[in-house]
Amino acid sequence: MPAGIVALAPWLDLTHSQPSFHLNTLDYLPPIVSDPSYITKGHRSHYYTPHDSLNSHPYVSPLFASDSATDKSTHLPPTLIQLGSLERLRDEGLMFAADSFKHSPVRVELYEDMVHIFQTFATRGDKRAKDAFERIGEFVKRVGAAGVSASRAKESADGFLFVGEDCLEDIGRVGALDIVREARRELDGVNKLERLVSAPSSQSRWIQNDTSLSSKLSVSL
Repeated sequence: MPAGIVALAPWLDLTHSQPSFHLNTLDYLPPIVSDPSYITKGHRSHYYTPHDSLNSHPYVSPLFASDSATDKSTHLPPTLIQLGSLERLRDEGLMFAADSFKHSPVRVELYEDMVHIFQTFATRGDKRAKDAFERIGEFVKRVGAAGVSASRAKESADGFLFVGEDCLEDIGRVGALDIVREARRELDGVNKLERLVSAPSSQSRWIQNDTSLSSKLSVSL
């Protein structure tokens, strides 16, 4: 097992079951893959699997794997996950740490108003992107140091941090779950509104029925 893992906005759910994938439309990640050479609607939506029935397999979507409180062989090594609050993959990263692998030493850093792989903005002088790289370096030094104790490694990995432009807040596991729950409620509201908009109104249904009745009357006359 490696001494530690650093994951920058990992793609953990190819089924797109988490709300941020559908809500965070400001992110530059496309919602679908368009490549007729490989992609077939209703059959294959990703390059990684030959059929969508495989997308929920834990080997494909690690979000659907889990650890056990009593079996340490299922635990991850100290892990750092960095996410942007505006990216599509935000919620699957949060749920992976807060639910799927809640017994493992996983540390999540959620960067305010950042999109997918915002760390590349460091080349343009973005402060939070530079800070993210510095925090990665600190994490690697801690978990990779020779003879690092298990307790120190765990301490360096645990936590859910919200990183703002001028603030750093530990929101905890509950705070991470609350973000996803709130996003789920928002998505449910959006879906409900879309169904209402797409459904024919009672007035339009009355007009359609009235037109049909008029036609029948004309024929009978």
